[in-house]
Amino acid sequence: MIPTVISQAAAGATTVQVGSLTPVRDFNFVADTANAFLHAGTAPAHQSWARSLNAGSGRGISVADLVSLIGEVMGVRLEAALDPQRLRHPAPR
Repeated sequence: MIPTVISQAAAGATTVQVGSLTPVRDFNFVADTANAFLHAGTAPAHQSWARSLNAGSGRGISVADLVSLIGEVMGVRLEAALDPQRLRHPAPR
């Protein structure tokens, strides 16, 4: 998602084509995610066995707001537009 927005903006687009604008995602820095996996994988069995672990930041951002934030960081005004070709459809049953 993030590289797609950046590449469209870097190519000069001011309207970025994305899928749905409303999903909220919790993005993490790759080193933080790797560190969480290392800690989970090396924890003593009594601390980690059969437990759910959440390695999220707890700070979600919608796709539309993320596009705007990336624009701010890049110094351009970006708007998100829904591209039906980018929508994720549920798998057939």
